[in-house]
Amino acid sequence: MDERLQTAFLGAVTEYVRDNPGKKIKIESAFRTPEDQIRAAREAAAAGRPYAVHGSSKHEKGAAIDIPAADAAAMRKYLERWGLGTPVPNDPGHIEPVLPNSQGKIGRAHV
Repeated sequence: MDERLQTAFLGAVTEYVRDNPGKKIKIESAFRTPEDQIRAAREAAAAGRPYAVHGSSKHEKGAAIDIPAADAAAMRKYLERWGLGTPVPNDPGHIEPVLPNSQGKIGRAHV
């Protein structure tokens, strides 16, 4: 997994769990091999969900994480604070680096 994504995601989760005792976040998917991506795309297509074709998925580059959509919604402000977001339409649990935080980089915004 991309080190910046890993650091930012762990930071966001740590803050979220600190502020919401007892909550847990399940990672459904992160890095995918080409074979994993081909299988995931087939499964998503069959279920009518959005998917990236092999070679175009951020998961294959270690630059995306999938969590349950409800968890992503609950964590939104924490993700944004760390420069992460859910930029893929119709895939609300797909998290990746988006616009840099207020300091112009991925990682904790010191506000």
